[in-house]
Amino acid sequence: MLDPISMAAITAVLGAVGSGMASEAGKWAWETAGGLVRRMAGREVVAPARPEDREAVARIIHDSVHGDPELARTWGSFARSVQTTGVTVGRPRLPASVRFFTDRDASMKLLDREAGRKPDGRPRVALLYGGDSMGTSALAVHWGWRAESLFPDGQLYVDLGRGGAGSAHTAGSALRELLRQLGLHHGQIPASEAERIDTFRRIVADRELLLVLDHARSAAQIAPLLTSAPSVLTLVVARRPFPGLDAFPVPVGPLSDRDAVRLLTKIVGKEAMRSARATLPAVLERCGGSPYALRAAAPRLLAPGPLAAAPPLPLSHSRTDGRPHHARQ
Repeated sequence: MLDPISMAAITAVLGAVGSGMASEAGKWAWETAGGLVRRMAGREVVAPARPEDREAVARIIHDSVHGDPELARTWGSFARSVQTTGVTVGRPRLPASVRFFTDRDASMKLLDREAGRKPDGRPRVALLYGGDSMGTSALAVHWGWRAESLFPDGQLYVDLGRGGAGSAHTAGSALRELLRQLGLHHGQIPASEAERIDTFRRIVADRELLLVLDHARSAAQIAPLLTSAPSVLTLVVARRPFPGLDAFPVPVGPLSDRDAVRLLTKIVGKEAMRSARATLPAVLERCGGSPYALRAAAPRLLAPGPLAAAPPLPLSHSRTDGRPHHARQ
């Protein structure tokens, strides 16, 4: 638990309050926080909307509470009340990345290019697409963690496929999940999809965020989740490009044999690779450059017996166990 009067905790509380400004509870929270800030600053202070404004107000609070024990107790009590109303204090995070990640340098550079594009009114959107088990989801998550410093307000993630046919997110249900990640509790989330779209876009308008929309199925499913906010980058992960989606394309193909060998070596070690040298070509051919298939094959390189005679490795894209697909690299 963060010290409630630390700079990080104060900034997080202000961000959480700002996230709820669309609701009556959020307005009440700022009335309380604003009164405290007015008392500390000796003047009227407007609700901070931009990250730099939040930081400036947080500095006022931080300096005041560290010089006045009574103000420190009052602020600490308020901060705890914000948390107990269900507002999330802290930044949303991506799922964990894979331990071993190989190649994809070209794709990573394309993502770097879109992330660094100057704002021009167009949504900052990249579409990562590739065939079954090619690691599109893992690439999005791995790049997101590598570029974490570009998104100080957090990283949002939603699996639009939910791991099975017939259970895909609608735009409305995806927005509900995203708003929860941004700190809104159940009573603060609007009932209608149109109101959720408006609330989501207003909350992220001045934030520096990464949004990963995994296993997207159509342009219509994700259109309501896109924003023209200049500091929000959206990564859409899908099997193929969508008609009607204006996005920067990032194709994700099979690993080359050289990179496939590098991945296997990272997993099983050089000694096991030397022992499996005779059967390695057959393994590479059957895996077809799929990182998932290579990971499935890796334990067989450590076991005795003819690898070439092993049954084909599964390459199905769909999951039935509910776990995120990005585990396939």
